[in-house]
Amino acid sequence: MLIKSNGAKWRSFDYTVKGKRKTLSMGVYPATGLADARRKAQEARVNVANGIDSSAIRNDIKTERKLTAENEKRLDLGLPSLALSL
Repeated sequence: MLIKSNGAKWRSFDYTVKGKRKTLSMGVYPATGLADARRKAQEARVNVANGIDSSAIRNDIKTERKLTAENEKRLDLGLPSLALSL
């Protein structure tokens, strides 16, 4: 659990991928329960064991969602959609 100076509480998972230390947020306490945070951490451990960076996956998903939303707006305006470039 990471407790910020303003009192906010975050469930987090620290890991190392390719020699670089990273922290992945599992959610905000108490909205994210302990069982859910442990499940997410276990999924991240499996990814790390396979050499996959869970943070990169999360960022790719976030980028894809933003692009999809932008393309929907563009299509509504009659503009061509943007290409995904990962």
